[in-house]
Amino acid sequence: MLGSGASISEINAVRREISRIKGGRLALAASPATLLTLIISDVPGNYPEAVASGPTIPAAGKQMDIRHILNKYRIPISKPVEKYLAIKSKAVSFETNATSKTHIVLSGSDMLQSTEMDLSSRGISVQNLGDTVQGSAQEVARKHAEKLMKLPLDTVLLSGGELTVKLDRNALKRRGGRNTEYLLALALELENKGMLYGIACDSDGLDGSSGAAGAIVTPNTTQRIRKAGKFPEVYLKQHAAAEAFEFTEELIKTGPTGTNLNDFRCAYLSSGDPPRVRL
Repeated sequence: MLGSGASISEINAVRREISRIKGGRLALAASPATLLTLIISDVPGNYPEAVASGPTIPAAGKQMDIRHILNKYRIPISKPVEKYLAIKSKAVSFETNATSKTHIVLSGSDMLQSTEMDLSSRGISVQNLGDTVQGSAQEVARKHAEKLMKLPLDTVLLSGGELTVKLDRNALKRRGGRNTEYLLALALELENKGMLYGIACDSDGLDGSSGAAGAIVTPNTTQRIRKAGKFPEVYLKQHAAAEAFEFTEELIKTGPTGTNLNDFRCAYLSSGDPPRVRL
């Protein structure tokens, strides 16, 4: 599903349906214990039941039809899952004697707001798009390139949320991720149109199959890839952006961070060299 282009809400719907602990079932099993759920949210909108698919919080509203979701993305249902769905009760009771409290202690919006405050304190203009940005990594990159062309130079464009990359079978063997794909697409859109600086990383330290958290771009990123005898457009088409960034040595490798506030993206067109903002 992660390579199908499915949204995070659709992926979580499937996870909840076939899990024995998600969707509040851990709370049901723990009853009548007193529950305190402390959440570090990586979900756009900070819906408690969606973070980690809500082990202690039942899903709100009507459940999605996961067969419809899987068929939509042409994902076959294995025999064990089909058997589980056939025998599983569609209605799960969450009536327990447990006392339950939930607190979101940190979120992607906090991460972006902290960055915005820091930049603003140094007199740098910021446009914060928030932590709910979703869609195809390449399509979002095109939209952000258009925004940057309209913004005054040195204005930083911040965004979070979770983008998607739809892979074919050949791409499954390549190295990339939604953040490196976004950055390479952004660099190509703005090639020869200004001095682009940017960074995009997954805060958990692992961006797709890249082996890195993400990457940075500088004004000469695409030229450096071309000087190596490679074509960045080909790497983008093959969803192998991380391989392209290896030629420029601009991958950011942190290893697993032990936490997750979703993706962090920051980009701007500079008015001069040296750049005003250090990424």
